[in-house]
Amino acid sequence: MKKLLVLAGLVMLLTGCGRTELNELDVVSALGIDQTENGLLVSIQIVNPGGTAAATGKTPEAPVYTFSYEGTSLTEIMENVKSSFSRKFFFSHLSLVVLGDEFAQKTGFLPITDFIERQYQIKDNVPLLIAENSKAVQILKTYTPVQKIPAIAIKDRVYNNKTAMGLKKGTEYRDLAQSLSEYQDPVVLGVKKKVPASDAEQSEILNNINGNEKAFEIMNVGAFKGTKLVDWLKLDESRGWALASGYAGGPVYLTVPCPDDSKGMAGVMLKKIKGGLKLEKGSSPLKYKASVEAKGMISEITCNIPIENPETIQQLNKETERVLTANLLAAMAKSKSIGSDYLGLQKLLYQNDYFRWKKSKDNWEQLFQNAQLETEVKVNIKTAGTRVKSIYEDKQTRGSH
Repeated sequence: MKKLLVLAGLVMLLTGCGRTELNELDVVSALGIDQTENGLLVSIQIVNPGGTAAATGKTPEAPVYTFSYEGTSLTEIMENVKSSFSRKFFFSHLSLVVLGDEFAQKTGFLPITDFIERQYQIKDNVPLLIAENSKAVQILKTYTPVQKIPAIAIKDRVYNNKTAMGLKKGTEYRDLAQSLSEYQDPVVLGVKKKVPASDAEQSEILNNINGNEKAFEIMNVGAFKGTKLVDWLKLDESRGWALASGYAGGPVYLTVPCPDDSKGMAGVMLKKIKGGLKLEKGSSPLKYKASVEAKGMISEITCNIPIENPETIQQLNKETERVLTANLLAAMAKSKSIGSDYLGLQKLLYQNDYFRWKKSKDNWEQLFQNAQLETEVKVNIKTAGTRVKSIYEDKQTRGSH
């Protein structure tokens, strides 16, 4: 009897009862939200299967299409969108959410948080970025080379190349959602076009050899105070945040001055990084300690230094430690200047000294501004790469004969 019931269930599935066919769905690859004078502008990027598949002897089709709709709320817009499409939206493959800079500043992320949490198809780990100093629609209306779907191209840029901060992962929707219940202001990665003025809205641009016109940069992070964007961190401040918060894992590429006081420089690639921030319990004023350990290698040398000498490597270690220390202090200074606790100082106080937090939570702003940061950075350059001696060192040796 049980076998018959199972068989009957399989027959129902195979015959399509209660099932939506693929040709009845529009796969949404990205969502963008911008601020307008009348409310919101929502941009929806739809995958075109005919444009992503390889075709011969046919006029190439665009891999995606981006549609934009204006309204006073996300619900109103999504309801109006239905009149323009014959298929149902499928959000399970949503690869990216982009918030416009102005929207993030004026409205904040609460509307998109509420919307996503009510959509069972959208995963909470969907990458979320901010269009740095631009609109989300401008990002979603840019065709990308190699990877045909722009949303996936941006997502892969974060997760595969780790950004200039060497992040373990990108900023995701759930990071924002969790910040609502934690004592820490969120940060979100920013994305911008490498050539802002370029027109990459036509698929024909993919035949242009100039890749810069179709490229994105993900260099900085936007800092929030509560649910609204307040400022952008520079690269050194962004890297300091990543190191202190434990988000950095490597690789990170740094340029440090050569220890021989010349005008040359050394490139250092830090492959493995461990960082974190701790509260010095009982300290007054509040004192925190940022600890960073990193292992790396020399990636470039433009000066005449004996890198086969252990003392030279130690000097490069010290120079690299100095750069990372400056990044940590820059992140702390920026946090105070804009009043955004993106390093999570209050969260650490809450977690490690609850009674002190409870006693002083109404006076947190003063405690925050008076808080101090100690740093402990250890760098270990373990290899000079495949070449032991610098070319500059060899050149001087040959010239002396």
